[in-house]
Amino acid sequence: MEDRETQERKELQGLGHLPELAAVAEGLTDLVRKDGVQQKGVSAVQDAFLGLAAREQTETGCPSLLRVNLGPANAFRGVFGPGTERVVIELQRRVGLPPNGRIDAQLLAA
Repeated sequence: MEDRETQERKELQGLGHLPELAAVAEGLTDLVRKDGVQQKGVSAVQDAFLGLAAREQTETGCPSLLRVNLGPANAFRGVFGPGTERVVIELQRRVGLPPNGRIDAQLLAA
């Protein structure tokens, strides 16, 4: 069984292959916090975070720091707000990147 960091890195690397995140993976743009604004690619990242959080919670029996709150009826799905930013920073710390809160090529290649 793979360790948690390896699983997290594979999940991040897989995101770089999604069409909606191609420009980010190529270093052409970054996704940054924009409260209340839906951004292309953010929902895919949030889904990955939720998957990682579920696996982590299953393994540890404790709530995961990677759990992103999408609000009532998924109202914040696709919105890079404070919850998504918090999870990005946590993942950056876990994989040894500077915690800048940006979804960028460096994070997707971690």
